[in-house]
Amino acid sequence: MKAWVKMNSWTSDDTKAVKTWFDLDKYRKFENISINMLYHEIWARTYFFKPVIEEGMQKTVLKNYMQILDGDPFLIKEKHLNYMDAENKL
Repeated sequence: MKAWVKMNSWTSDDTKAVKTWFDLDKYRKFENISINMLYHEIWARTYFFKPVIEEGMQKTVLKNYMQILDGDPFLIKEKHLNYMDAENKL
């Protein structure tokens, strides 16, 4: 088995670094969001898995990565969903 599969190079410093931005309680808040908000969160993350990211989306994807690594896993805020407000309907 390859060394990287066993994670032989993983150290306690690596664990500490992950714990600085990964807080399980923050992710538990996903259990309480609406289906609509969850849909948009999943949609925003689809760009992480695309083999080729369109030129116009590269900055947004990088910003989203950095936001997650800064400890804020919610990419979509309530204000982003205001298009669903009654005042914005035809």
